[in-house]
Amino acid sequence: MPLKERTISRSVKLLLDSSGKETVFSVIILILRSLLPLAVLFLIKHYVDGITTGEIDGVIWLVGVLVATLLADDILSAWGGYASRRQGYLLEKHIASLIHRRSASLGLKYFEDPVFHDLLSRAVRDISWRPAGLVSDAVLLARGAVSFLAMAVVLSKFSLVALGVLILAFLPVLWI
Repeated sequence: MPLKERTISRSVKLLLDSSGKETVFSVIILILRSLLPLAVLFLIKHYVDGITTGEIDGVIWLVGVLVATLLADDILSAWGGYASRRQGYLLEKHIASLIHRRSASLGLKYFEDPVFHDLLSRAVRDISWRPAGLVSDAVLLARGAVSFLAMAVVLSKFSLVALGVLILAFLPVLWI
């Protein structure tokens, strides 16, 4: 297994071991927040159709649903932020306990080695920001992928050329 795949699988395992319930909650919020832009797009389409046909009652109802959808997105954003911070805290706590457990099992000769001491001090120093960055990047990547797939489905109904352009534009981002 290549190093990159091992790193990703180890990171996911660390995330699930440290905060399994929060991870599931974050995934649910992530999926809902990824699909909300698609729902807003369809609501705006029906709104414009309602205005052009002159159906005022339908337009008023659509405005209310659109406002409720945007409110739901804000609420889910707040819950997602809380879940991400909680996940980062639990992950930081879990990694710190792994570092301390591993350090306690090592012999004194390792602590006299400057290379090991530098690695250990860097791990302890980076524990305050790296786990939160890992959680944040994973959530943003997954949300972007779900939103991309939802928009690809919408674009495939209009034009395959537009879908092809979207995929070609997305490839460099995926590669990076």
